[in-house]
Amino acid sequence: MSVLVGVTVVTKPLTVALVAGDLPAAAALLDQNVVFHSPALATTGDEVHGPTIVAKILQTVFACCGAPRNVEEFQNRDGRYIVTFDGSIGGNLIQIATKITENSAGKVESIRVFARPWPIVKLFRECMEHDLRPDPIPDAIWNLPG
Repeated sequence: MSVLVGVTVVTKPLTVALVAGDLPAAAALLDQNVVFHSPALATTGDEVHGPTIVAKILQTVFACCGAPRNVEEFQNRDGRYIVTFDGSIGGNLIQIATKITENSAGKVESIRVFARPWPIVKLFRECMEHDLRPDPIPDAIWNLPG
């Protein structure tokens, strides 16, 4: 399935589900060992993992940023792809890029988030922290190194 977003066609099932706002469909695409990396978290490895936690994170992203706008998808032949989109926090533009890796079964193994500009990323972190700390993401992952 593909979806036309503005003048961009997105084809990867996770992107299609997220653009449609279909979080249950997005959650069904997550591998049992899916790993999530974000500039909002003080992770050094694979501390944030599992479909339940990642689905809750995706739900919180929608609550914080609204539906994605200006979505573009860039695919690599090896199964990795990048999705870029705009969101809004308190009326402020946040630009997000996600690098996504799928396994041979088409399940999402890894989501790595990059975002800008920093002052709005800070607001994004605060919004995410409100809904995700300490459960399901423990305090240690929110605490920045001293």
